Amino acid sequence: MTVKEQLIQEIEQAPESLVEEVLNFLLFTKTRSTQRTTQTNSPSSGESVATSEETIEQSNLSLLNFVESLVSDIPSESLEKLPHDGAAQHDHYLYGLPKREA
Repeated sequence: MTVKEQLIQEIEQAPESLVEEVLNFLLFTKTRSTQRTTQTNSPSSGESVATSEETIEQSNLSLLNFVESLVSDIPSESLEKLPHDGAAQHDHYLYGLPKREA
C-alpha cells in the first residue's frame, strides 16, 4: 500500500473536524513548498537576490493570505459579533477576568 493510499484510508476513518485541519495543513505546506521552489529557481548568481527583509515581507504576506482564506468562509454577520477589543482585553475573553479600564 502506498503512502497516499494509507493517507486516504486514515482520512476516511477520521472525524470531519480533523479532516479539515489536515486539509488546511496540506494546503499551507503546498503553498510554502511552491514559494520555496519559486525562490530557489528565480534569480541566478548574476541577478539580485531578495534581501532578508523582502523574504520576511513575503512570508508575512503569505501568512496573511492564508488567514484571509480561512476567514473568507465565515459569514460577515458572525465576524461582526466578534469583540473589537480582543487584543486589549484578552484576559477577559480567555480567562473571564474583569475587563481592564481603557
